[in-house]
Amino acid sequence: TTWFAGAKGCVGIVIGEEEFTGERKAFIGAANGRNENADAEAITAWGIRLSVAVLQGLIKKLEVNSKVTKKVTGLIETWKCHICGEERPDDKISVLSKPLIINGQACGEQNIRYCNDRPGCLEGAKGFSFFKEG
Repeated sequence: TTWFAGAKGCVGIVIGEEEFTGERKAFIGAANGRNENADAEAITAWGIRLSVAVLQGLIKKLEVNSKVTKKVTGLIETWKCHICGEERPDDKISVLSKPLIINGQACGEQNIRYCNDRPGCLEGAKGFSFFKEG
């Protein structure tokens, strides 16, 4: 996800992967900027789908570092573990899907990335949540 913040909110470009086909999709949309994960979900659900050509055109107009460019163009070589925070190669990261429960209500799913070669990260992923009740 790449965010562009302004005085009145944020615009985000979200790259996602179709769960069953593995196809990468890109969406752009506005968000309130209060919660990155919720904003990314909203943009994926309601944002405008970008073609590869449009996405590449946007990237050419932006001044971004090479790491961001790789993420936005779908050429991700590494993923950040949600547990240890380390950037790891694609083959060293797995995803644990868990139901998202807020105030006792099921509200969707959380996809938590963890290092698949580190038992501590898998154990941490089992207890991890993007949202804290309170």
